[in-house]
Amino acid sequence: MLYKFSFYIHHHGSGHITRAIAIATFLKTYVPCNITFLGSALAAYQQLIPADIDQLMLPMDVPTVDDLHHQPHELKHLHYAPLHVAGLLARNQMITKHFCENPETLCIVDVSCEILQLARLCGIPAVAIRQHGNRTDLAHTLAYDTAAQIIAPYPELMSEANEEGLYADKTLFTGGFSRYENSGVPSSAEQDKHIAILIGKGGSSLDENFIKHLQASLDSSYTIHVMGEISMEQALENVVMHGHLANPTSILQVCGVVICNAGHNCIMEMGSLRKRIICIPAERPFREQESKAAHLQRLNLAIVIPEHQLIHTDWPSTIAQAQQLDMNAWTKIMDNHALTKIADCLTHTYRQIYSTPQQHHHNHV
Repeated sequence: MLYKFSFYIHHHGSGHITRAIAIATFLKTYVPCNITFLGSALAAYQQLIPADIDQLMLPMDVPTVDDLHHQPHELKHLHYAPLHVAGLLARNQMITKHFCENPETLCIVDVSCEILQLARLCGIPAVAIRQHGNRTDLAHTLAYDTAAQIIAPYPELMSEANEEGLYADKTLFTGGFSRYENSGVPSSAEQDKHIAILIGKGGSSLDENFIKHLQASLDSSYTIHVMGEISMEQALENVVMHGHLANPTSILQVCGVVICNAGHNCIMEMGSLRKRIICIPAERPFREQESKAAHLQRLNLAIVIPEHQLIHTDWPSTIAQAQQLDMNAWTKIMDNHALTKIADCLTHTYRQIYSTPQQHHHNHV
């Protein structure tokens, strides 16, 4: 059987595309399949997207100066459905055309309540990638009800029983995974006085002011490694600006503590590398990062500092506290077989839907 998968990938940050690449790359080695990525920000990741994955570049769905009759229109059953936005109309036309041309596809949605419902309205089965946060609103309820399957890319240990329990019969908790190999132990190259600051693409309070404050808070025996897209007005002693690194593992392996936000892929990457984390949950819709940070703190996987406390924190003491975190606790979170579980789930769901009647009859004999 040739499997056909369509991945809808949200444009915010780099987490959704990173996760999609990991899953799709594994699927390509696991079963014969055709895979198409659909998204508005694919162009920025051409060096990372494998050449054997087809791509459908969608226009952005935000109003422009040409949308003269644009009106924001808040609805309970949809998160984003403004009136008279040409980009929104064009992208929905492109998505439905893709479904028409690929009627036997399984759509994996990471993430959008609207696309989950659009796929189902077109008669296309869809799988929802779940994220942390308070997602009991009507739009999420309808989207999860619509989904043929829900994939939560973390262990049940990090789930919200009052939310995910509503869809337990179709939720797969995969355990944690990332683009990095699950090392099992911290790197032997770690040095206590080397501190990393990771700045993601989704927006962060880990800015120039914080870097200056942290540098002033630590004595000269510390070295601070800053990774991510940020510019500094002037160089600071003992602060190394690495910029954006496609693969920052060689720097991270040296650092004894990592300061970062609570974006899902960032946290799972730190878990794979067994890093000690000081986690600063950023403001996100549905309190996503705050929810994840609460789990990390409960499981003693990270020291959590609220954004408003960044300048009021005793950083030498907090770093010392982080250095006492037990990295063995990550063994309950990370799962070397997570991608296999996802591939089995997707292929099983596909076969259930697209096996011919004769095959169904034969399987029951």
